[in-house]
Amino acid sequence: MTERKYFGEKPIHPGALIRERFINPSGKKPAELCRNDFGISESQMSRVLNGKASITVDVARSLGHIFDVSPMIFLELQNRYDLAVAEEGEKQRARAALLRKEDTA
Repeated sequence: MTERKYFGEKPIHPGALIRERFINPSGKKPAELCRNDFGISESQMSRVLNGKASITVDVARSLGHIFDVSPMIFLELQNRYDLAVAEEGEKQRARAALLRKEDTA
C-alpha cells in the first residue's frame, strides 16, 4: 500500500520523475546529457522522459553514468511503476467484474 501513496491515484512514469529530480536540477537539456556518449541516444532519452519507453538495464546504466548514481535507482523506479500499473489494472478488472455481477443480480 505504501506504493499507492507514492504514486497517488495514477502511477507516475519514471521518466517524469527523472525529469523532475535529475534533469531539471541539472539545468541541462536532455539532448545535452546525451552528447557525452554514455550510450543513450536523444531519441531513447526522449521516449523514456515522455513515458513512451521503459527503463531497461542498459538505459539505467546510461542514466547512472550521466547522473553519477547507481543504476539501481532507475531500475527501482521502473519496477515500482510497473507494479503500480499492474495493481491499478487489477483493481479496474475487479471493479468491472463487481459491476457486471451487480447488473445481473
